[in-house]
Amino acid sequence: MTTTVREPTRASGVVRAGPRLTNQSGVRLAIANGLLLLAVPAVAPAGLVPAEAVLVVVAGAACVGLPRHTALLMGVVAWAWCTGFAENRYGDLTFSSADLLRLLASALGALLVAVVCRHLLDAAHWSRGRPTTPR
Repeated sequence: MTTTVREPTRASGVVRAGPRLTNQSGVRLAIANGLLLLAVPAVAPAGLVPAEAVLVVVAGAACVGLPRHTALLMGVVAWAWCTGFAENRYGDLTFSSADLLRLLASALGALLVAVVCRHLLDAAHWSRGRPTTPR
């Protein structure tokens, strides 16, 4: 993956910077994974259901503006972190029927959070008269 960042340019006395590095999908995916990594030790002692709910919200919110399949992927990652460290020990993943149901719920929950947050951001931008960023 090649990352290109342009130098700021001057046009009629105004400095315009190039695209932000955080607008790239790979960087945003890494940020989302980092947020999940930081959230796991904080929420794991709360129990399985609260920990998974928090991780799914973090995963979905971090995927706002990214393709929808990325939010589904981050929901799976949130399920893996939760199953491996909140339900079991030492990263051990189990695939019982309850685990697979939670996997589906995590993936769809992260997608739902990402879509709802995106719509809320769109509404906030339009209420201020600004166009939203391209999807």
